[in-house]
Amino acid sequence: LLDFAGAGTAFDATVAAYPMSVFVDESQYFWGRALFRQTSYAAAVDHFNASLTADPAGTYADNAAYYLGRTDFELGDFAGAQTALASFESKYPGSTYVDNATYYLGRARFSLVDYAGAKIAFTHVLDFAASTYLDASTYYLGRSEHALGALPASLMWFKKVVSDFPGSTFEDNALYWEVRIYVDQLDCASANAVIADLQARFPGGSYTVMAQDYATTGGC
Repeated sequence: LLDFAGAGTAFDATVAAYPMSVFVDESQYFWGRALFRQTSYAAAVDHFNASLTADPAGTYADNAAYYLGRTDFELGDFAGAQTALASFESKYPGSTYVDNATYYLGRARFSLVDYAGAKIAFTHVLDFAASTYLDASTYYLGRSEHALGALPASLMWFKKVVSDFPGSTFEDNALYWEVRIYVDQLDCASANAVIADLQARFPGGSYTVMAQDYATTGGC
C-alpha cells in the first residue's frame, strides 16, 4: 500500500509495547526505512542507529549500516557518508548492499572533490555484474576522469554509457559531456555530430540545449 507514515506508526507501537522483543532491531530498521522513504532523513538516522544498538549482528544490521551512510549522503553530509560507507564491505562482505554502498562511497568522494578516490569506488562497482548502479558508476567514472583532466579516458567512459546502457537515465548526460570534451579539444565536427545525436534522441531536452549552448560559446 506504500503507507509509510502508517508503517512508522505501527513500528512505533510495536517497540513501545514490546521493548524487549527480539524483533526490536527489525522494527527499528523498518521504521527507519519508512522515514527514509518519506525523506525524513534526520529522524531515520535515529532508528537505523537504534536497530544496530538493539542487535549489531541482526538480520538487518547490514541494511541499517548501509542506510546510515546513505542517509548521511542524502543529508549532504558527504564526510559522514564516506566514513560510514568506507568500511562497509569489510564489515559485511556478503551483504547484498555492497555494490550500493560502494557506489554511494564513490558519490560521497566525488562530492568531496576526491576524484581519485571516487574512481576507485566506481571501478569496484563494475565488479558486480548484476548491480543496478553499473550505468551510474560508468557515468561517474567519466566525470571523475574529466575532473582529473584525463579527457581521453573520460570520453571513453561516456561513450560506454551510451553504447552499453541504452535507455539509461545517464545517456543524455553522457552525450552532453562528450560534446564538452570535443568542444574543448576544438573538434567541432565531432561535437556537432554528437549534438545531432542528442537532438535525435532527446529533442528539446535540457542536456540537448546545454550542449548546443556550450558548443556555440566554444566557437562550434
